Amino acid sequence: MAAQAGSDVTILHRSRRPLKAFDQDIVNVILEASQASGIKVVLDESPTRIDTDGNSFRVSGSSETVYDTDLVIEATDRIPNLSVLEGDQGNVEHSNRGIAVNTFLQSESNPSVYAIGDCAATPYQLATVADEEGKVAATNILEGNTRKPDLDVVPTAVFTIPNMAAVGLTEA
Repeated sequence: MAAQAGSDVTILHRSRRPLKAFDQDIVNVILEASQASGIKVVLDESPTRIDTDGNSFRVSGSSETVYDTDLVIEATDRIPNLSVLEGDQGNVEHSNRGIAVNTFLQSESNPSVYAIGDCAATPYQLATVADEEGKVAATNILEGNTRKPDLDVVPTAVFTIPNMAAVGLTEA
């Protein structure tokens, strides 16, 4: 949106391949469209430091390139709020990705705990997936571990110009 409004936009992306869950051919179309609209996409580049200078910022990248800008937007990921587990409450192993769970959404370190959505270290952080995981976890809590979430057909979308959406398997 910022590029469409006339701003110079640079995106620093930490790996060589953005949007890994999507078909690479579709991602390439998005990258080409972004570049055609004036967006500079820098792959394999992570910010390592941000310094302020009045109303501007100097962003140092992992390649030692410095980017001067007047606005920085951080869009790095969702971090689960697991503060209830601080001090090892519940004896549940967790990381910044969430609670490690088995295929029944049961904690690998404490079988009395189930985790879903952003709190579970599962591949998708999407509301539709969390809804399904909630139903699965409830069934498994009430009836024993009998259900696994069906993640073969997960609709996903990226609101870019052009928009990108996918459902089901990729060609790969």
